[in-house]
Amino acid sequence: MSVLDDIVAGVREDLAERERHTPIERLRERAGLRPPPRDPMPAFRAPGVSVIAEVKRQSPSKGHLAEIGDPAELARAYAAGGAAAISVLTEARRFGGSLGDLRAVRAAVDTPLLRKDFMVSSYQLVEAREAGLQGENFYACHRNPPYWQPIEGATEKLWLRKSVAEKLMRVNERAGTAGLELFLFDAWRPRAVQVYFHDVWMPRELKRRNPALQGAALTEEVERYWAAPSDSAESPAPHATAAAVDLTLRWKDGEALWMGSLFDDVTELAHRDRFENLDANNFSFSDGEARSNRRLLHWLMAEQGFAGHPDEWWHFSWGDQMWAALSGETCAHYGLATIPEVA
Repeated sequence: MSVLDDIVAGVREDLAERERHTPIERLRERAGLRPPPRDPMPAFRAPGVSVIAEVKRQSPSKGHLAEIGDPAELARAYAAGGAAAISVLTEARRFGGSLGDLRAVRAAVDTPLLRKDFMVSSYQLVEAREAGLQGENFYACHRNPPYWQPIEGATEKLWLRKSVAEKLMRVNERAGTAGLELFLFDAWRPRAVQVYFHDVWMPRELKRRNPALQGAALTEEVERYWAAPSDSAESPAPHATAAAVDLTLRWKDGEALWMGSLFDDVTELAHRDRFENLDANNFSFSDGEARSNRRLLHWLMAEQGFAGHPDEWWHFSWGDQMWAALSGETCAHYGLATIPEVA
């Protein structure tokens, strides 16, 4: 067993114990009573250097790092020194942290906090609609053009990382001032759905349109829209992390804003900048409306730190590898997610 395997096994045991004491339903009730988390992104985007200070006693690779008798006192020193955010290790067995450390730091400072731990269970996830977001899983319903049938293996649930759901709620609050809200099409995606579209549906559709498309050229075109269905912890498919989401904007009465294409229109019509550089002599009112609405969705999501897929106006993520690559981050926050109904 590797060090990482040992850490994850310990995290699973500790989570099981916490779930016995506090069932997930009660945890969600408590979360709903808490004030919204403080957003660190404005400080990170501001000119100059932004520092994330860390409360970390030890690590498997470096061993003992620091005596931290009072994490609250350390946090106050970090805040006084100008830290833009404070990261708190909460894994107990190998890093010597705890949720008690996180609570103590939260009570001591107003600085945005980042919890650093290993995400292995739905106890660390949330179903989007239970968090107050609107949506319907596109692949599990019948009215889903161009498919017009549920996709085998699809789930009706919209599972997301809690941090991602919290950010979407802040987007929703901002959109709500204009009478708008987010509507989700997809979040965490079962591997069976990813396999079907990557290996079967998309290659078949592309070859129908262009019979000459073969081999590496076919794979490259498929993967413009459908990531390979990877189970690798080193390179998981975006939706397998529960940090990626497909969505649109709609009026609160249910009418969707015009975005210029269907969701899952896997053609150039779906490219995020499709309506940015059209000839002025061939630019319709419909094109102008689509451009404005795509811009609105993009900037609402970017304001909360999401990164958008350049080829899909509906796809955004926060914390996965695509987000890291598009945002210039050195690493992702999240790998593969474990979902209870398929665990």
